[in-house]
Amino acid sequence: MITPQLSIIVPTRERVEVLRETLATLVTLSMQDVEFVICDNCSNDETAQVVSAYSDPRVRYVRSLERLSMPDNFALGLSHAKGRYVVTMGDDDFVIEENLRLALELAEKNQTDLVYWFRGCFYWGTYPSSQAGLFVIPRGRGHYRVEGETLLRMSYLGHVNYQYLPSLYNSVMSRSFLLKYEHFLRGRYFLTSVVSVDVFTALAFSALSPKVYYQQSPATVSGISHRSNGMSHFASGQEGKTFRQELGLGSDDCIMPKMLRGSVRPVFPHGVLDLTILADYELVVRELLCYTMCSPPDFELLAQIQIRRLVALGHLEVDSDSLVCRRLLFDTESKQIPVEDLDKYFFDFWHIPRPENY
Repeated sequence: MITPQLSIIVPTRERVEVLRETLATLVTLSMQDVEFVICDNCSNDETAQVVSAYSDPRVRYVRSLERLSMPDNFALGLSHAKGRYVVTMGDDDFVIEENLRLALELAEKNQTDLVYWFRGCFYWGTYPSSQAGLFVIPRGRGHYRVEGETLLRMSYLGHVNYQYLPSLYNSVMSRSFLLKYEHFLRGRYFLTSVVSVDVFTALAFSALSPKVYYQQSPATVSGISHRSNGMSHFASGQEGKTFRQELGLGSDDCIMPKMLRGSVRPVFPHGVLDLTILADYELVVRELLCYTMCSPPDFELLAQIQIRRLVALGHLEVDSDSLVCRRLLFDTESKQIPVEDLDKYFFDFWHIPRPENY
């Protein structure tokens, strides 16, 4: 069996209208030592026909025989990857080939587990906003050594957004790292209760990889459309319902940390999204880091920082009679952490020039 240098994994589920365009961009890449693993989550649309229309030998089609959760479909794709390095991307994303080559060269040269970047973004024409058609891509050509555990602790202190950590969506990962990661999770890629694969892997990767490089030039661009998974938090229609069903939730249920249930209520979709992110932070602390770190991050401190911020923004309402909320909101002895500019803090801490956007 020939081992390609790179596997690009594209999980998908009944989103043929965006997958068609994304696959068309992938096959234009001049890289030959690569495979494109299209991982179909038991779609009932024309996904199989669209993929089979390509005679390109780099395209591989993997189909689940039953509907999987989103994390399980990503895990299926990872299990089928043959490359020495692996990249995953959404079915509405695209690749910047020159920057991807730079990341692979950096990984090979330094024998590092992970090379990652802050993703650019592209708003599809179907995105219901005046931003439709907008590209935002960071400019820069440098790369910088950063420490995974330091990134993790900065994130738990509210200093750094999880998107500035290496995750499944914004990294070139070595095969050896993925094997170590899978072994650490006892033969799995995700814990059972994971909500967002990008949030979970950002925290888990940072905990498990001391040797990480941040690359200024993004190798992938995140597509944002009416079908994006992240947008499902804002969707009252079928996409939002499907997302909740896959997580075993009712249509009105909000995913949030166990300690906050019954004490807080999101007012706007942004509050829903932030509570969802907090749920994965809690999961990682309680189910992963408490067994691997001598002094794991303090989840309650993160919850305190975020709840106060969300209440101040008007994104969250709290039960004033709740002992949990009174402690989080009114404990004046707790350490206050400035979180006004998370992006600036990341670049200043690592002495990385703050990039401009194209």
